[in-house]
Order: sequence, then C-alpha cells, then structure tokens
Amino acid sequence: IVKNEAGGCMDGATCSPTDNSESPKKTRKELRRELLQEVKNSVDVLKELGLPQLANQIIGFAKRTTQSRFSVSVVGEFNHGKSTLINKLLGKEVVPTDTLQTTALLTKMAYGNEEGVNVLDKSGKVIETLPLTKETWDNLVAYKENGEIGIDKEDGKFGYLSVSIANDWMRKVGIDLLDTPGANDGSKNRDMEISRALMVTDGAILCVDAQKGLMETQRAFIKDRLLGTRIPFMALAITHLDLIPKENRDRQVAYIMGVLKGMKIDMPVFITNDVEMPSKMFEDRMGVDKIQSIIARWSANPERADRLESWLAANVCRVLTIAQQGFADQRQLL
Repeated sequence: IVKNEAGGCMDGATCSPTDNSESPKKTRKELRRELLQEVKNSVDVLKELGLPQLANQIIGFAKRTTQSRFSVSVVGEFNHGKSTLINKLLGKEVVPTDTLQTTALLTKMAYGNEEGVNVLDKSGKVIETLPLTKETWDNLVAYKENGEIGIDKEDGKFGYLSVSIANDWMRKVGIDLLDTPGANDGSKNRDMEISRALMVTDGAILCVDAQKGLMETQRAFIKDRLLGTRIPFMALAITHLDLIPKENRDRQVAYIMGVLKGMKIDMPVFITNDVEMPSKMFEDRMGVDKIQSIIARWSANPERADRLESWLAANVCRVLTIAQQGFADQRQLL
C-alpha cells in the first residue's frame, strides 16, 4: 500500500482490505526477508536472460532502502523556482537562480563542516573539488549569464555534483537535498538526471509557477514520474505567487489545489512566497518554514521503512514489466 503524508492512498496505489482470516500474521522481519528474496530472484533471472542493466537497476533500488539519510528531490519545469526554493530552505544563496543559469547536473547537497563543491564523473569518482562560489557555478550550469552554452559542451564527462554546506537545519533533520535540472526543456540528458534523482529519493517537492498553474505537462509528471515510481513522500510548492495580482492570489492557489483534487491526488500544497493575500484562507500553507516542517516530519515518520519497501516492490515490478514487454516485442518481430 502506498500512502501519502496524510495517510490516504495515492492515485495508482492499491489499498487492500483488512485481512480478517485466521492465518497467523507474519512479522515485519519475515515480510522483509521474503521481499529481499524476491528481489534476489528477480536479479538472478534478469542476469540469466542477458539483461544485466535491468538487474543492476534492481540492485540499486535494494541498496537505496538500506540508506539511513533522508533525501528530498526538488523537481519541476525550467525556471519554476526550484533553485530559489532550495536557497530559501538553506537560508542563503547556495545555487544560482539567474533566469538563464539553469541547473545542468543533478546536484546533491548535504551537511558538511567544510563547504565546497565536488565534481564527480558517472562512476562516482571525484574529478575536482571547487570552492562554493559564484565563479564555480558559472562553469557548472547549462547556460551562462551571457547565454553561452555551459557544461553541456563537456557532455558525457560529468556525472553529478556533491555540495557540502554548513547548515544547522540539514544537520538536525538529517537530510540531503537534490536539485534537479528543469523538466521538459528538450534535453534528454537532463531528463535522465531527473529520473536518476527520483530513483534515489525518499521525498519529492514539485515546484509549480503560480503564473502558469498546473499545466498538462506537470500533471503528466505527477502521474508518470512521481506516482508512477511510487515516491514515498510528496508535496507541491507554489512559486512566483508574488507575480500574481493580490486580488487573484487566493483564486490561483484554489485553482491549483482543485486540479489536484480533480486528479484524485491528496498531496500537501504550500506557498513559497511570504506575500500579502486577499484573505487568511491559505495562511497555514504559507512560508518556507512550513515546507521545512513537513520535510522534518517525513524524515521522522515511523512508516518510512514500510513505504520504502512498498517503493522497492513497485519498482522491481516495473523493471520486470519492462523486461517482459521487451521479450514480447522480440517475439512479434520473429
């Protein structure tokens, strides 16, 4: 069963009825042992069929469930305020927010006494360590301030960035933040970086520009990329509400929440801007502190292990379905 923060079943999840049978209930330890055995069996079968890449995907999923640190991916379309939200969460300017300086690589931010940026290749090996400065970011974004192509010129060389930040909130809560490239910007490589982030994350915050509302591409992103991969914890952050006329702000927030309700998705919604509103209708959803609070609750949630195991089972099934479909397609060609 896949549940959201409020405990309700998410769209696409299967909520099983209560088992009233007389058969003895298995312990959580026994259920986990059975799940891991099924995971091992799936890996063995995929390797025997000559599908090592799919087998390695499942191994990666299983390793993810053993990690202790809680990770949250900030996702959304190009220039929808992802980096600005991350800076607000961290209380200082850490990642670039210029209109052109869009994130090129998956960027992992974790607590560290000594601040800096590690540039890693695709195997996870550190290529170089750089200071956490504007000059460093100028060479690590997809497009520079003057419009020139940035890191994409070195396509294939870099894997991801690891940023150490001396931030008390991250240390106390025990979380890592993942800044992702903009979705639907036409780059297949950056789209793959988003998929990588969602495969290793506990929670996801989707940034939605208040000026554009919840567009069709974002609705598809929620269904296919968030619900489809069974992300254990999710929330939506409305950005750029300050660019909406004051008298229309309540209406726009209600519209976005209404779209989610129409999709039958029970997802917490927050407003990142501390702006003046026409009423106090959404007062309890305003401010980055509300987002910090829900991330802290996610991290401390006693159901985290159960949700990760549900996530693991769902993604193993997804990979096996891909393998099955591949063989079915081959049979049709033959």
